[in-house]
Amino acid sequence: MSRSVLDRKIISEGPIAHWSLLLGRVFYGIAFLATSVALVTRYGEAVRVLTSLDAPLPGFITVSGIVIFSLCGLLLAAGFYARLAAFASALFLLGLAGVFWGADGYGLQCAVALALAGGLMPLTVFGPGAVCVNLLFRQEETGGELHASKRHI
Repeated sequence: MSRSVLDRKIISEGPIAHWSLLLGRVFYGIAFLATSVALVTRYGEAVRVLTSLDAPLPGFITVSGIVIFSLCGLLLAAGFYARLAAFASALFLLGLAGVFWGADGYGLQCAVALALAGGLMPLTVFGPGAVCVNLLFRQEETGGELHASKRHI
């Protein structure tokens, strides 16, 4: 079996791709849900940090983070409207990186926000993969192919 056939049949379009997408979505979901719980339990501290960084509307940003991380974390883990959830999360994370950009002592938070946003980009393009809740509600057969032309919300 040639390398290109192996890559296409097993890695790029086969079970490794499907399981990788599923695990990646679940890991993002766990991380986002844990972040939303931390924001709820440490709301005052989060607002104080954003205020010290001169962020506009620190309370609104914190509440937005709780809502986005909770809702998008659940949607990503389930693979339901995963493209939209990934895109919304990436936009919020890019904005958050902008808040942390150049602030003394917050370079790691900026880098993490950028890395998470970048990691969500392929999910917005290729969708949730073959193992997702979306396929339970769709009438057409997808075959589980992973191509950008196969649009699953």
